[in-house]
Amino acid sequence: MTLIQSLRDLSVSPVSAPRADYQNLLLSLPDVVLLLREGVIDWVSPSLTSLLGWSQEDWRGKPLEQFIHPEGLPTTITMLLSLDKGQRVMLRLRLLELCGSYRWVEIHAGPYLDKRGQLDGVVACFWCIDKDMQVHDELKHRASVDELTNLFNRREGLQRLKQLFISNMYNSQNLALLFCDIDHFKTINDLYGHSCGDLVLKSIAERIAKGLRSQDIAARLGGDELLVVLSGVSKEEDAVRIAEKLRSSVAEPILWNGKGIRATLSIGVALASPHESTDEALARADEALYEAKRNGRDQVACPLA
Repeated sequence: MTLIQSLRDLSVSPVSAPRADYQNLLLSLPDVVLLLREGVIDWVSPSLTSLLGWSQEDWRGKPLEQFIHPEGLPTTITMLLSLDKGQRVMLRLRLLELCGSYRWVEIHAGPYLDKRGQLDGVVACFWCIDKDMQVHDELKHRASVDELTNLFNRREGLQRLKQLFISNMYNSQNLALLFCDIDHFKTINDLYGHSCGDLVLKSIAERIAKGLRSQDIAARLGGDELLVVLSGVSKEEDAVRIAEKLRSSVAEPILWNGKGIRATLSIGVALASPHESTDEALARADEALYEAKRNGRDQVACPLA
């Protein structure tokens, strides 16, 4: 008799004295064990209640996908296909709690074979990993974000830019690049010190972030160079209008030791062309930035046609 068969017997048959001991042991297990047949939950251990709030009857006879966060469904389908081939898998996904929220769990699953060795479903075991995922997310955030400005760092910013360009090729999602440089930033550092320079850089980053929409991204490429990527902008004049708003917002004085420090931005704008590479678009935005600097700084410029 297999483990899962023993567990199922405990859940459906009268409990005798020895079986009560096993039942108590089963109730104390924090991990959840379940048996799936054709994607439907045939049996689940009582620990389901303490972990997610559901009773066993809430899950029996229901498709597992009913309790999986939508973002995890493609991965689960791939997992089930692998199990049909006799493989064992491990995956992490979010499962629905009775209260309506989701919890991260780690699932280990494999094929369930009957007495003749024939595939008769899937047996799986899972447990909560909310704390592990929280640590994972924090580490991922630290690895992708510039510590001072809280904008994306260079690596993450350029990676996301490439992803947007790929999406642009297939979905006609128009993009505009704003290459930004803080005017005379070295002078600010020299006059007031690096602590003031850090405050200026951080304040400018905050103002830029507040002026963007949820689908836009901003990154610190290094030093005082910032990159803004606007999604869904199809006209050059629209990109320039947004850039002007950012420039005006940044130009407001920044309080430092009772003094108002005024920092300005030079911004180069480039509207991404279809099938253009990220390097080509960045080069055009960089060219426009230097045009803004040559013409006196604290302004927005577009590349020559």
